[in-house]
Amino acid sequence: MQFKHLFQILFFVLSVSSLPVSVHAEDDPPQREYEKFLDLEKYKYDVILLDFWASWCDPCVRSFPWMSEMEEQYGPKGFRVVTVNLDKKKDAVDRFMAKFPWIKFPVILDPNGKLANKWKLQAMPTSYLIDREGKVRYVHKGFFLEQLSTYEAHIKELVGESPSGNSAK
Repeated sequence: MQFKHLFQILFFVLSVSSLPVSVHAEDDPPQREYEKFLDLEKYKYDVILLDFWASWCDPCVRSFPWMSEMEEQYGPKGFRVVTVNLDKKKDAVDRFMAKFPWIKFPVILDPNGKLANKWKLQAMPTSYLIDREGKVRYVHKGFFLEQLSTYEAHIKELVGESPSGNSAK
């Protein structure tokens, strides 16, 4: 008799635990809009960190909060982060971006790697730091925590320059 009662309780617990949990629309992450074209002309006279990344890249995951912090800190001085994602499937990008809902910088999708080829990408992630005149001044291959002060020094240097290449006073 006790086994029958225990079996009924076990059956009930297992059947209830397999029921789907309801999910409300407001619990779903907002759909993010992605850009399809890289148009650096939009950022003319800004310092741009053009970052190539993918959702499977662990250093890319570590770089996102830092890039967001740098854009928040140096954005008022004309610093912009623009990213290019190389994942083949958009749902991988969506899952990655759901981890960083506060990220405001643009994400351009490049599933076929055309932009990566054009920029001669050799490592993941790779960031190109572009000055106010549109010249690539620094290339950072990979993302290393011990290099953060160097990365930030490069940003400070370029945001401190006027479009003519002289230091802004």
